[in-house]
Amino acid sequence: MKKDSQIKFNVIGKQIKFTILGKPQALKRARHVFKNGKSYCYDSQKEQKRADRVQISSQMSDQGVIRKLDGHLNVKLIFHMGGAGNVKTEHLNGLPFDRTPIDIDNMIKFYLDTMNDLVYIDDRQVTNIEAEKIYSDDKRVEIFINKIEM
Repeated sequence: MKKDSQIKFNVIGKQIKFTILGKPQALKRARHVFKNGKSYCYDSQKEQKRADRVQISSQMSDQGVIRKLDGHLNVKLIFHMGGAGNVKTEHLNGLPFDRTPIDIDNMIKFYLDTMNDLVYIDDRQVTNIEAEKIYSDDKRVEIFINKIEM
């Protein structure tokens, strides 16, 4: 993430909310390089994910959250893409939405991977996802996590 980005963390009843300030990110494909006749694969977003994880971890401890969530989880992500004042908006459910070429599924995967083994044990615990891209004056990602009681 950009250096000026910040992550806010709040516990709301049984719901956890993160607000990650800055432009929403999408998961990129692993990169391959050839050296000395061998192929190597690397994650070009490793440092970006690490920076986000450090900030999330710090804010979790500030709020007294000391363990990972277990069980089945419901995750809602709202991607505020920016550009609200610069483009003609179209509306979806009464809210303006973003028509950028960034795929929403890649953005979802980036943030689920970033929280993996930090906020929850594994992203396989996520059994329900709701996500939307909208225009906003402030670029950010809002993440809401609820534990599903069985």
